[in-house]
This record gives sequence, structure tokens and C-alpha cells, in this order.
Amino acid sequence: MNNDATIEMLEIRWEQLRESAAAAAKGTDKENSGGSFPDPSKWEKTFKTLHSYYTQPHRHYHNLDHIAGSLRLFDEISGKAAAPFCVEAAIWFHDSIYQPGNPRNEEKSSALAERSLEKMGFPFEITEPIGVLIRLTSHVLLPKQIRTIQNLCEYPPDLEDALYLLDLDLGILGAEPPEYERYTEKIRKEYTEISRHSFVAGRKKLLKNLLTRERIYNTPWFFERFEAQARRNIQNELGILEQELTS
Repeated sequence: MNNDATIEMLEIRWEQLRESAAAAAKGTDKENSGGSFPDPSKWEKTFKTLHSYYTQPHRHYHNLDHIAGSLRLFDEISGKAAAPFCVEAAIWFHDSIYQPGNPRNEEKSSALAERSLEKMGFPFEITEPIGVLIRLTSHVLLPKQIRTIQNLCEYPPDLEDALYLLDLDLGILGAEPPEYERYTEKIRKEYTEISRHSFVAGRKKLLKNLLTRERIYNTPWFFERFEAQARRNIQNELGILEQELTS
């Protein structure tokens, strides 16, 4: 649930992210811009915008709890990030626009992030890699394909940063069984507008695609901690879904 403690933690983290913006802007035209960067009032307004999106009533998993959990997981690997500000900003925005089943969610979330950060004065050197990171959370590209995307960018995100973000976004798959079961229940609640048969068929396809990958997690840190459990969880869920289709 999006309780007061979660919201308070997120407010603190959002302000800490603002404070780290100066370091992120080092080497850009904002480094010596003077004054407070980014503007505190604009920064607070952006938080309120994100809060309004993540508390929409149709969200049961893709909500503030998901962002809080992602940030806690990021804390464990943030020291490995080449551009931690960009990765954390991408976490905040990556599910900001979310309609279950819409293939343009990541594209729209990316656009919101870039537009919001530009309005606060962030230069293209920062907004472009953040936007790219968010679009990558559609999870349709393999690592070698991400390298191709990098070559098309003026300011591409660091490849390892991209892989850490993708692994982090799938971290729930490697949760212990009780938590994983709660996650699947929340996902199903987000798809109440479609038939049970359509949901089960689509979910099975997604899970089977994950199992066909040589690795679900790209980075050693996530692979060692979550890969085996994620595969067990997915296999168990597939068994449950198969029973539903035949019942």
C-alpha cells in the first residue's frame, strides 16, 4: 500500500535527488549557472505530478510501492553506476505513464521525463540518456541491440547502467515465493478489464519468453542473487496458469 511512511521516504529521496543534480550537471552549461539548480519549486511540482500518476486507482503493482522498492534495490548497486543520477531519475519516471497492456507506456513515460527535466533546465546531455533508459524498460531489446541504440544517440546512457536498470526492473521475479505471489495478484488486478482467458494467455507468453532467454538478468550482481529463484517462480506460475486454462 502507498502508506504515509512510503510517501515520506519518497519525499526525502526526491529531495536528495535534487541535491545530487549539481554533481550530475558537472561539465555541462549548468555547472556554474549560479542559484539553486534545479529550482526547488519546480522540483516539488514535478514530485506532485509523479505522485498523481503513481496513485491512480487502476495501479496495484505499478505504484509508489514499486518505486520505493526499486529505489531500495538501487541503493544496493548504486555504487556500480557510472551515472547514478540518470539511473535514479529513470527509476522515478519509468512507469509514470501506465495503462495495462499499452505498448507505448515506456515511450510516453520517457517523453514525460524529458519534458519535465527540460522545463527545470536540465541540459540535453542529461535528459537524453534518462529518456533512453526509460524506453529500454520495455524489455524488448537484448544487450547487443542496446549497443546499436547507443550508437544512434548523441549522449547515450552507459551500457552497464542500462543493464542494471533493466535487471532492477525485473528484480521482483526473483523474490521469495510469498512476495512473488503477492506480485502476481497485483498484476492480475491491473488487468481486470480483459477476460481471464486473455490475461492468462498473454501472461503465459510473456513468462515463456523470459524462460527462453539464456539469462533473465544481464549483470553478475543480479544474476547471482535472483536468476535461480526467478526461474523457479516463473515455472511455478506457469503451472498455475496452465491449470486455470484447463479448469
